[in-house]
Amino acid sequence: MKPSILGLFALTALLLPAESGLAQASNTFNSNFSALNNDWTSASNWVRVGGGGGAPITALDKAFVSGFTSTRTLVVNGDGIHVRELEYIAGPGTETTQRIAANGTRSVKIDNLTHGGSYTLSINNGTGDNSLSVEIGNLNFSNASGGIEIGHPSIGSLDGFKVTGTSTIAGSFAYNGVMDRVAGLNRIELGDLVVLGSGTLTLGGRGNSNGTVEVSSLSGGGIVQVAINSAHSGVAGTLLIDSENTTPVTFSGLLRDTGNINYPAVLTVVKSGSGTQVFSQSSGNSYSCITTIDGGVLAVTNTSGGGLGSGSVNVLDGGILAGSGIIAPGSGKKITIQAGGSIAPSAHLETGFANLRLNGADSGIGAILDMEEGSSFTFRLGADDAADRISFINYHAGGLALFGGGIAVNGVGVQEGAFTLFTFDTISETELDALLGRLQLGGGFGGYLAAFSAGGNSILLEVSAIPEPGLTSLLGVASVVFAAGRLRRKILG
Repeated sequence: MKPSILGLFALTALLLPAESGLAQASNTFNSNFSALNNDWTSASNWVRVGGGGGAPITALDKAFVSGFTSTRTLVVNGDGIHVRELEYIAGPGTETTQRIAANGTRSVKIDNLTHGGSYTLSINNGTGDNSLSVEIGNLNFSNASGGIEIGHPSIGSLDGFKVTGTSTIAGSFAYNGVMDRVAGLNRIELGDLVVLGSGTLTLGGRGNSNGTVEVSSLSGGGIVQVAINSAHSGVAGTLLIDSENTTPVTFSGLLRDTGNINYPAVLTVVKSGSGTQVFSQSSGNSYSCITTIDGGVLAVTNTSGGGLGSGSVNVLDGGILAGSGIIAPGSGKKITIQAGGSIAPSAHLETGFANLRLNGADSGIGAILDMEEGSSFTFRLGADDAADRISFINYHAGGLALFGGGIAVNGVGVQEGAFTLFTFDTISETELDALLGRLQLGGGFGGYLAAFSAGGNSILLEVSAIPEPGLTSLLGVASVVFAAGRLRRKILG
């Protein structure tokens, strides 16, 4: 006899533990802080919405923390603290800084952290020999009049800060120092970073120097900067974009230094990973340190200024420099494509062509673009003579340096035509001829014949299809018949 459905339900109920995680419901708590320092695990510091007592707060729960007129610190005083949502909201009256700090060596995991108050939320180790590591799923900083401060030298730095999902920044986000003691790095990770038009991410506040902000992608229209501080002589910081995105991600905001000759503050940009990142600030960016591309595509689409600031640009093995904008190295700086690196104007586009402009107005003497041994160009070559292009403006002699053993020119989507690949606003015939002799056909030209030539101040590539063997024979026979016919007409005539 088969057991009844009701009997199976009854048997399952007997086998399940009395306190199964399936039976636990999520709860919402409001902060009830009465002291300057308030332990996370203390039940008296939380009020459960709907009644039923206070802490402990679990990974299923949400907690609200209100702003206060005096500084209140939420002290991470327990191990394994994990909350689903922690939201900082506005409170009554004039609000001041609110803090999250540690008591001992602690870590906390927050699936979703939201800061919507008009005050600064400071996250740090706290005073004394404390250590705090913070892991966040998604960070939503939605109030442009507020701020977030990561680390604070006078009251404790931070031992780790990592966002695994998306960070959305609307106000002032200051990175003042995080020392990952395990990795030995001064670095924070912000996942997919969105800096909204009202948002500013500042590296190097309060004297912190040489810190790195690592992101999986960068979008939005705000500001990423390195700032000086009156208490010290200047700082430096690195923006590392380690992306694996298959669809290009665009940042239309501004990357900048904010130092001066007496207090230098410089930003370095590094692009790694296989993904594509686009900088589209129309007037360009104003940072002055090096841009390095050691993986994937970094493209610029600015219409003035320098899309990669005024520093040198280094493209390493596996990196691709692209775009339809302008790159303008500063005095004594240049663009260097190393072995395995490439310059490919339309690499950020699924279809279409791009004209990448290289401006040598400020670079001084020497190369504007230096193609080292093993580097390459890649051009998309389409119908009606349409092609990618590299245009040199304010060119000077020696501005394009090609390895003497030859540099490969690769083709993508190759069709027949006469394609203009390089243009110069001014160049001597002697230099143009020398450059022609150092360009070589690379990959992508199967089934085609191609040859480089000069036309005016330009370098062209003429491409024609190789006739199929059968067609070649047929054309040969036709030529013989045609010639015989002409000879017969001549004799008869």
